[in-house]
Amino acid sequence: MLVDPEDTTQCPLSDCCEGCRSVEDLSVVAVEIQSGTGMMCATLCGTCIDADRTPVIVSWTKSSKRVAEHCGHLSITEEDMTMAMTERSVGGR
Repeated sequence: MLVDPEDTTQCPLSDCCEGCRSVEDLSVVAVEIQSGTGMMCATLCGTCIDADRTPVIVSWTKSSKRVAEHCGHLSITEEDMTMAMTERSVGGR
């Protein structure tokens, strides 16, 4: 794989958890969009990470925007993300 879609080293840390709004123990994590079309980065607290609680993205437009933002952090195109996700699913991750 040329790019790791789970890489969050260049992603910004938000001021609060996107799962519960906590401001403590925050980390940036990669979250797979339910449709499997890509990954987005999200700031979550340790409690939400441990509970596997992720932000709920209810619209296709918003999820596409979040994937595009994460692609920007990775310096890749959305097509690159699609290829990375395809390779990831074929590889069994």
